Amino acid sequence: MAGRIVGTRLGAHSYENGDGPSTAKVCFASYRCVTDAAHVTEVPFSAEATELPVVWHCTECRGVAIADGVDAEVALAALANGATRNGKPVSGKTPWQHVRERRTLPELEVILAERLAILRGPLHGASVPTRTGRRPARRPATPAATA
Repeated sequence: MAGRIVGTRLGAHSYENGDGPSTAKVCFASYRCVTDAAHVTEVPFSAEATELPVVWHCTECRGVAIADGVDAEVALAALANGATRNGKPVSGKTPWQHVRERRTLPELEVILAERLAILRGPLHGASVPTRTGRRPARRPATPAATA
């Protein structure tokens, strides 16, 4: 009975004794923004990492930041040759620009109207046809609502 925990709230206190697993060793890499040298981004990496990225994104202006100790011309040449930033290819476009490449404004307005109608539909009991001509499936009424 001595090991029993009585009268405690779930999650109120931790009963961990601190002898658990240790945290991984971390090293920090500094990246300096190309557009404003006052912007410095500190990024934590595993101490066991063998290759650190040459470029990262600036956390203040979202521009390109180059690792300290790396020649700017070498880093920018690496970017031009398809280098990645945070593991993703660098395109230099915003999400809105990517959407605008795929859709026209009238198409986006139709999609917005459809989504708003779907969101507003169950509250008012209406269902609106979609671009495919089918009406969205209605949810069955719950027993509590019909009684």
